[in-house]
Amino acid sequence: MGMSQSHSILKVHDYAGLMRRWRIVARKEGLALRKYAEASGYGLYVVSSKKLHPDRPHIYISAGIHGDEPASCAGLIRWAEKSAAIFKRANVLLFPCLNPWGLVNNVRYDAHQRDLNRTYHSMKIPCTAAHLRILGEQPFDGALCLHEDYDACGLYLYEIYGDGENWGEPIRDAAGKVLPVDPRKNIDGRKAEKGIVRRRLKSLKMAHQPEALHLFIKHSRRVITFETPSEFDIEHRIHAQHMAIQAFVKLVEKEHRRLHNNPKKS
Repeated sequence: MGMSQSHSILKVHDYAGLMRRWRIVARKEGLALRKYAEASGYGLYVVSSKKLHPDRPHIYISAGIHGDEPASCAGLIRWAEKSAAIFKRANVLLFPCLNPWGLVNNVRYDAHQRDLNRTYHSMKIPCTAAHLRILGEQPFDGALCLHEDYDACGLYLYEIYGDGENWGEPIRDAAGKVLPVDPRKNIDGRKAEKGIVRRRLKSLKMAHQPEALHLFIKHSRRVITFETPSEFDIEHRIHAQHMAIQAFVKLVEKEHRRLHNNPKKS
């Protein structure tokens, strides 16, 4: 591993540095940034629009629920730093890093060896319970969960079946300009086609509920889980995450205009 690559990896596990960048974005763009919980000595933060506008789309994005998937957090902050206009066109609820202890220590789990992405069925885990209380009953026009996969052969995504057109292809194609698409026909035991795994709600009865399933059941009929291959170059992974977020947000805005008959503004 070259020195620049090693340095980049160290930087993406710098939680304090990540939150400094988020504070700058929040001040610059007029967003609210607040600490909603603490876990193993680290503050957990949410970034949101200060005022909700009913005529604007409502967007949810989270990153870093698994600490060894750092490009998710790095891609989200990079997108936020380069996408000022969206914060004046949409209501946003953003979670910069759901597992800071894991991020700093470069491990999937939290300090108690729990996979936080299997805890959304319960209020027993304090950080998850705090996250669920923020979500409340809020509806979203689209929800995006950012991840990485150690076993991946390229980028891929999960799309839970909902109403309307599928969003997987345009998101995959946007990120696919940066990284190859995972060619596997079976990913994590599920049928995949050109980097897309589509899942119906009736097949998602899990005892230990992931974040994406909770979002689909309670908050949004559009839920995407996007994955980059964690063994690939870190800068390419961050760029792919950025491109996926950008494509997702465009789809949310397009769908909101269609449903609310708002003409596209020049």
